Amino acid sequence: MKRLSLRELWALPELALVRPLLAAIDSLLASLRAQHGTLQHEWQPGDPPSLCAARALTDKLLCARRALQKYARAARHTLRDTRDDDSSLPF
Repeated sequence: MKRLSLRELWALPELALVRPLLAAIDSLLASLRAQHGTLQHEWQPGDPPSLCAARALTDKLLCARRALQKYARAARHTLRDTRDDDSSLPF
């Protein structure tokens, strides 16, 4: 994600949390991978409950990461569109 401008932060203050949230998600994913060496392997009937829970959590974290990035892009794009509309006003 590109650095936020002051204008973007003023209009969309929630975007200030995007980078720290992405970093937290990435850190948690790295910790889960380090803790569970078979996290990326196929599910097996004898997998321990902690590994099953880690896999489910990983799926949800990756989904949340994508949703967060998608929101940030959409919000910034909306702000760009608003600026373009403002420049076409006759006054």
